[in-house]
Amino acid sequence: GELREPVDVDAPIGKHPTSEIRVRRAITVDGQAAFTRFVPLETCAGYSFVRVEPKTGRLHQIRVHAAHIGHPVAGDKIYGPDEALFLEFIRDGFTGRLPEQLPIRRQALHCERVTFLPAKLWPDGLSFCAPLADDMARFWKTLRNKEPL
Repeated sequence: GELREPVDVDAPIGKHPTSEIRVRRAITVDGQAAFTRFVPLETCAGYSFVRVEPKTGRLHQIRVHAAHIGHPVAGDKIYGPDEALFLEFIRDGFTGRLPEQLPIRRQALHCERVTFLPAKLWPDGLSFCAPLADDMARFWKTLRNKEPL
């Protein structure tokens, strides 16, 4: 479904207790503190285009928190519809049922801006910005074209 209101997720992240994927993380009672804000910018065809504001930096934090609130990142093979997709991808590449299960070949995550706080080398701080990747822009445009007028 679509995310229509901002959501704050304050949920600790740790190693997934049962997954055979070693790097998979989950919300765990004894995990490290993690906070993420999801701000919807646009919704379309069952998807939401959101600005994500992580306040901490845990492994897979955005993906774990997005899945936790029922809005997994499009194209996510580990935290999306079935973690077996990741195992298939590692074994066989992007073949088989992956195109049927995933709306985009990779995680639809994009870092628009990263800022480094002032430090000795950068007394004023340092920021980098990047435009949305072409494949993600095409994906969103395709969704818009599917929306009824």
